[in-house]
Amino acid sequence: MFSLFKRRPTKPPAVPEGVVVHAVGDVHGRADLLEPLLKAIWNDRQPGREHIVVFLGDYIDRGPDSPLVLDMLLQLKDTPGVTWRFLRGNHEQALLDFIENPAEAGPSWGTYGGRETLESYGVDAPYGSDPRLWRQARASSESRACRQSLGSEP
Repeated sequence: MFSLFKRRPTKPPAVPEGVVVHAVGDVHGRADLLEPLLKAIWNDRQPGREHIVVFLGDYIDRGPDSPLVLDMLLQLKDTPGVTWRFLRGNHEQALLDFIENPAEAGPSWGTYGGRETLESYGVDAPYGSDPRLWRQARASSESRACRQSLGSEP
């Protein structure tokens, strides 16, 4: 009976032969650090091997360049010779929560990097928990992001 609970020997996970994997986490709006990292990964490519780069989330918040980081990552998806995978981190989830319900999610998100992200888009980030101010920040960020994506923003 107790043999049911014995741990069976398992083979530890491994990267298959001929595959190179890079994992990148916690960029946090730091385009200045992401750029040399991407160059190093690109230079590490080896002929005849499959290359996979997995981003583990937390692309935004805290640092000054969240929009640039997102632009850089979006451009990667069309880069040949490498498979790019992008996972959602808790900071991206917090942004999505803010977009969905700014009055409820904004104050919490603002305390761990959301203010920096809003400011990197040129939006005055509120302090405190006034629901009206967080709704205004949401509306302002949407308008600003739309203008940037349409190319009418400097």
